[in-house]
Amino acid sequence: MRRSRRTQFIVVFILIFAVVSTVYLAWPGYSAFTVGTETTYVTGPLDTHGNIDYVAALNERLGKGITPENNANVLIWQVFGPHPEGATMPAEYFKWLGVEQPPEQGEYYVSWGKEFEKAPR
Repeated sequence: MRRSRRTQFIVVFILIFAVVSTVYLAWPGYSAFTVGTETTYVTGPLDTHGNIDYVAALNERLGKGITPENNANVLIWQVFGPHPEGATMPAEYFKWLGVEQPPEQGEYYVSWGKEFEKAPR
């Protein structure tokens, strides 16, 4: 009886310690550090919380010298149209690419499977 009481106490203590530690580590500002060349090679752009927006930084770095005329992604959208696989991309995406959104109706690539589904039986 005494041993199980001690085991229960230890388990409860570990659980309480885990919860308190998690709350302490997750508290805002705990792990804040100044972004600078001493801590990282990427220093911006920053998001609304002051953290580095790595997606935007990668797009900036890899997009240098890319224009709509030499961007293969623009050609892919022109081939597949505005709804490949049924998805809809937001208009901001095409503004970011520097092109107009493909029109709803047009001569776009249609896969064999979709064409087969349309065929009368």
